[in-house]
Amino acid sequence: MNEDKNVLLYQNSKVNDKTYVEEISYKILNGEILIDYYKNKVRDDFYFKDHYGKYGKSFENEKPLCRNWFNEGFPEELKELGIAIDYESNIVLGVKTNIDLVSYSKKGKCLCLIEVKGSLNNNVWKSDETLLRAILEIETYYLTLYKNSKIDKFKKTISSALKDRMFDRNNIEKIKKYVVIPDNSIAAEMYKNPNVYPNLHNLIKLLNINVLIFDEKYSMRNVGE
Repeated sequence: MNEDKNVLLYQNSKVNDKTYVEEISYKILNGEILIDYYKNKVRDDFYFKDHYGKYGKSFENEKPLCRNWFNEGFPEELKELGIAIDYESNIVLGVKTNIDLVSYSKKGKCLCLIEVKGSLNNNVWKSDETLLRAILEIETYYLTLYKNSKIDKFKKTISSALKDRMFDRNNIEKIKKYVVIPDNSIAAEMYKNPNVYPNLHNLIKLLNINVLIFDEKYSMRNVGE
C-alpha cells in the first residue's frame, strides 16, 4: 500500500463523524485524494478448497452471517445478489484482505463482489462502521484485482465454482460492487439521508457501488447443524 498522504488507505477511514465523512468524500470526488490498492503479492489462484461454510464460534463480526448466506441463500431483501459461491475470498498473500462474499446473479449475468457489515448483539445485527469505510473497502478490493490485471483470473476461478453449481461459466458479463449493511446501523442511516451526506452519495454514484440493507433482526438458519 502507498504511504503518500494523498492516497487513502481504507483502514484509516474509521472516524464516525459527519464532517470527516463529507470532507473525505469531497476530496476523493475532486481528485485531491486517491483510493489506494494492494500492488504486491496479489494472488494468481483464488480457489480455496476448504471453503465449505463451516461456522466459527464467534458472532462478533460478519463472518458467520456470510457463511449462513453461503449455506442457506440470501434473504428476500438481498435476492438480487443471486447465489453466494464463495466467502472470505483472499486476494493478497499473507494479508487478511478478503472479499466478504462473492455471488453470481443469473438474472444480471454478473459477478457480485460484496462487503458485509454487521455483528450480532442481543439477537440484533449492528455496526458502528461508516458507509464511507465500507465503500472504500470494496473499491480497494476491486481496484486490487483490476489494477493488477487479475480480474480474468478471478473470473476463471469463480467460473469453475459456477460449473460445480450448474451455471454456465461463460455467462459472466460484468462485475458489480455491493455493500450490504444492517438496518438501523450507522452506515444505513448515512445511506438513508442523502441530503445530510451529499458528497458521500455522489461518491457512491461515481464508484458505481450498490448498497443493500438487510433486516437487523435477521435470524440465521440451521447454524450448528
